[in-house]
Amino acid sequence: MAGFTPNPGPQTRFLRSKVFEVLYGGAAGGGKTEALIVLPGYKLALEDQRYQRGEIKQSRGWDIYFRRTTPRLLQTIDRAHPIYKAIDPAVKYNANEHMFTFRCGFKVQYGHMEHVQDRLNYSGPEFSGGSFDEVTEFEEEQYCFIVDSRLRTSDPALKPYIFARAATNPVGRGVGWVKRRFKIGEVAPETVIRVNITIPETGEVITRDRMFIPARVQDNPHIGKEYYAGLLQMSPAMREALYHGSWDAVEGAFFEDCWDRGYHVVEDRPPRPGTFRFRSCDWGYYPGKCVVVWWEVDWDGVMTAYHCLVVQQHTASMVADRIREIERHYGDWNDEEGRSMLYGPLDRQCWAEQGSSAPNIAEEMIRKGVNWIKSEKNRVAMADQVRQRLIARIPTPDGKQRSMIAFMKRCKYLIDTLPLLPRDENNPEDVDTDAEDHGYDAVGYACLSRPMKPVAPANENDDIIDELARRRSEAKRSTVRPSGGIAGWK
Repeated sequence: MAGFTPNPGPQTRFLRSKVFEVLYGGAAGGGKTEALIVLPGYKLALEDQRYQRGEIKQSRGWDIYFRRTTPRLLQTIDRAHPIYKAIDPAVKYNANEHMFTFRCGFKVQYGHMEHVQDRLNYSGPEFSGGSFDEVTEFEEEQYCFIVDSRLRTSDPALKPYIFARAATNPVGRGVGWVKRRFKIGEVAPETVIRVNITIPETGEVITRDRMFIPARVQDNPHIGKEYYAGLLQMSPAMREALYHGSWDAVEGAFFEDCWDRGYHVVEDRPPRPGTFRFRSCDWGYYPGKCVVVWWEVDWDGVMTAYHCLVVQQHTASMVADRIREIERHYGDWNDEEGRSMLYGPLDRQCWAEQGSSAPNIAEEMIRKGVNWIKSEKNRVAMADQVRQRLIARIPTPDGKQRSMIAFMKRCKYLIDTLPLLPRDENNPEDVDTDAEDHGYDAVGYACLSRPMKPVAPANENDDIIDELARRRSEAKRSTVRPSGGIAGWK
């Protein structure tokens, strides 16, 4: 492209990739923004050739580039002007729409989505390409709305060149969902992740592939050693993220000083016979998530999460059915009584306000045999209890130590989200509740229900707990375990 020569290595591979959805990111200085600015160049060249040959009167190509806020968007537009002018001296810019229109009619628009609902401002046009700069600043709903519903074209010649592209450093509140979507740390970099979608009406399978291409500061020959030195003087978390491109170090994370994967993540195994077991739940329907966590408490008081269910757009009845399925697998469901042998804290907002006559979320699940008690709702105490368990260590018989809380590897959602939770800027004693805190709340309710030291007197749940404990002790526990896994477990 005129006025721009891509750096050899990752930046070139990013620009040439034919994969539908590609993330380019990691360390600072890898040339991510420049790559996104010039990204439409190949399609633009094809459209300009069609225009000059008289095949089209005007291109239908319309690519869009996003930044979360307007000030950052305007900075990128300033960088784009000389590049686009070098490509096409006749290019026109509409400042009101932040739109570049080239002589062949191809458009490149620059948009922002500061608020989640702003995504609806882009529900009309069809875009032939979408790019997100610093994608970890965006909410998952914003990204998915554009990528999954707005990228299309009625021009057959453009269809092979529809793409979704994103670039970012591994910082910001969206690190968790971006890391999961592109399976960073799960598969080798630049592995094509195949996503098959079946059309219900026809049974046709559509493939939408994804890939992550890591960026390194060393890959940019235009950056001097002084820039390296600046990155190396940053705080440990920022140094890991911006110099080494680590997706596991988050500056300002709420549990930054106490999360240690070596202590807090343990191998999968069945819960041990004779240990106390219970579950906890943070309720959500959409766009939030409903997270249910199953816990084993051993003789030392160590809480280990041994299973985690994460669902969206599930009613209370549907969640209860999933819980029954999982608890049958673990032998915690009494088929004779049609009830669970477990109980645990559920978000107290799931109980109806006084005076309501309709069944509420809690009542609906209890009617289906899934027992709950009301969660405590002191967020500062909850944060303190989770932190205490993460920090506390007890000795093991082999002379080592273990944490007072742990998560089996199958509880991947919790392992991915807890360490990345940012601190609330207005309340440093709590997590940012606008971040993905559904799993944290489920963990927090569990910790409040079994505090390491008393935080409240006897509460309204005591009679329920006593009754459930009595019924559990009288129930005949099944020792039969079905073979194989359960479809749809998370």
